[in-house]
Amino acid sequence: MRNVIDRSGGMSIEMQPDSKSNGLIYLIDIERESAELLANYLHSAGYRTRTVQDQDGGITELQNESCDIVLIAVRVTDPMRFEPIRRIRSFTTIPILVVGAGDDKIENSIAMELGADDVLSDPIIPREVLAKIRAIKRRITFSLQQIEALERSAIKSYGDITLNFDTYTTLLADQKVKLTTLEFSLLKELLRSSGKVLSRQELATKVLNRELSPFDRSIDVHVSSLRRKLGKHLDGEERIKSIRGIGYLYTHKAEHLK
Repeated sequence: MRNVIDRSGGMSIEMQPDSKSNGLIYLIDIERESAELLANYLHSAGYRTRTVQDQDGGITELQNESCDIVLIAVRVTDPMRFEPIRRIRSFTTIPILVVGAGDDKIENSIAMELGADDVLSDPIIPREVLAKIRAIKRRITFSLQQIEALERSAIKSYGDITLNFDTYTTLLADQKVKLTTLEFSLLKELLRSSGKVLSRQELATKVLNRELSPFDRSIDVHVSSLRRKLGKHLDGEERIKSIRGIGYLYTHKAEHLK
């Protein structure tokens, strides 16, 4: 079934499978012919799709609608090509799959650091897109299972860091790290959202129980202290990355997850 809806002057096309849906996927700002081909392929695989040609309109819809994954086009000739990723990450943790990117590894790394969950270069091949979507969903399912298992214990391990919620103590590679109560709470939030960007405001609400004023750098100061006490990963990568204009991301190491 296909519904065509006019939203803010743009065209939004929604397709639904005849049987039970595997989830809703947004296709934003993807060239019309490729979007139609992709939507039909995903529809045949049991996914609902909503295609929005207008980038601004699509991002606005996401602020009021829930979906499982966002596919968004990034054009290498556009100097503002990474801005849509930044905008989406500013208000949601929905997985983002960037399509139509180039082969530049540095550019693709930037997209990932800004919050994209995966990147696919041109040309857009529906079978590859579906494989990436399924891989992202498997990672999400695994992460949720890990969190549920950890929630049942007062002592929780996140890679080489162990938190004890009874004693508020922290171990790094089995060595005790002295943290303040606030630093402990901040680290807990970062670890629980490992691999995802958390905004400064979101961290302030959860850790400080208040909103940040325009010039309030409280979260930045505490993150700086955490970095100093925890150091980097063994391979030299920063544990807590700054995502400019948004917030912070704890870089997880899948091989260390317990």
